[in-house]
Amino acid sequence: MLRAIIFDCDGVLADTERIHWQAFNEVLSKLGLHMSWDSYVERYLAYDDPTCFRAFLNDIGCQHDDSLIEEFVRQKRRLLSERSGSLVLTAYPGVVEFVTEASKHYYLAVASGAARDEILMVLNALGIAELFKVIVSSEDVTYGKPNPEPFIKAMERLNDVLNLNPPLKPNECVAVEDSIHGVRSAKAANMWCLAVTNTYPRELLSEADFVVDKLDVSLIEKLKEHIER
Repeated sequence: MLRAIIFDCDGVLADTERIHWQAFNEVLSKLGLHMSWDSYVERYLAYDDPTCFRAFLNDIGCQHDDSLIEEFVRQKRRLLSERSGSLVLTAYPGVVEFVTEASKHYYLAVASGAARDEILMVLNALGIAELFKVIVSSEDVTYGKPNPEPFIKAMERLNDVLNLNPPLKPNECVAVEDSIHGVRSAKAANMWCLAVTNTYPRELLSEADFVVDKLDVSLIEKLKEHIER
């Protein structure tokens, strides 16, 4: 039985991945470093901020310690916070309608590697923040995607916040993702996964249970029928 839908944020709800990539590079430029867009998409996109900086510096052989990573994360988040009022955030086609309709039938949550303020910036810009009962951000987990912790924690918080009885089980949840690491996180959590080809081509998302080119209201009933057959 389908009872909950848990969404990734960047790359699923809004076209924000390049905004994050540009912010990463503004911080890295202070060391004379640059992360290409292709490298970001191929290797780092689904990571939370600390893991992204750490993995990139490891990959290029640049020495660093925890204090440098913490400072980079602070700088990157400050950049986005300072620009939040001027950023133009665009929802992917069909997203607002999909989320609005889904909220009438299922419990909704967000499980993202972004910071809480960054997630809220997106949800508020799209006018859908009040439709989500739970938000799990990078601050809420020990391990980010592809670890299953973000999705498991979102499900557990839905159970706690809504006092659900019986509690949600993983096979009653659909995770909506756009990245390879995100799909693997959802499947490791034993949830159904709907992948959208906003960031990666269909063939790279084949580990998901469903792969679509866009979110559409008609998908909601199709998901329900497939899961509950």
